[in-house]
Amino acid sequence: MRQVELCEALLQAWEPALGDTPRRDYETRPARWLQAAAQLLARHPRERLDGALAYMVTDEILGSQALTMAGFAKVAGQLIVRAYARRQRETSRTTNKSGAGEGLGWETAKQRLQRAVHRHGREGRAAAVRELGEHSELLVRFVERVRWGSLCERPFEYVDRQYAEVWTDLVREGHDSRREPTT
Repeated sequence: MRQVELCEALLQAWEPALGDTPRRDYETRPARWLQAAAQLLARHPRERLDGALAYMVTDEILGSQALTMAGFAKVAGQLIVRAYARRQRETSRTTNKSGAGEGLGWETAKQRLQRAVHRHGREGRAAAVRELGEHSELLVRFVERVRWGSLCERPFEYVDRQYAEVWTDLVREGHDSRREPTT
């Protein structure tokens, strides 16, 4: 029964801090706990609730309101949003800190690309790629993916978001290729 599993997950999350206090409440009023769990599971997928449970024990204010399943149900939406925001921040920080282990975030990459465009112009692709390759292979892959002509023709301020997404994809691909085992 999925409701029981969710209740157990909440109890296990609080056990290190509160011992068996929440479990005694659950055992005293199981119908209330199971009803609140059923309502939550009807509104949110289990993975999202697992994220909220993990975040809950790190948030003093919302966590302290989620000691029972009914309490968790009241603040689950806020916990889900905060857990999501934390993951986004961590992903953003990781992406900006490292360009696939090369210490090159999008802002730095953008500056180097703009500098190469200004220095070499549309006809200087080969020299620009050589220069960019000295800094990072990801910059070369970026030029290949976006194309040098596009970089020269379109001002960055108009396509910054699109280019940042391409950069993020390249960084992820770099991380993923390092994680794959070689045979």
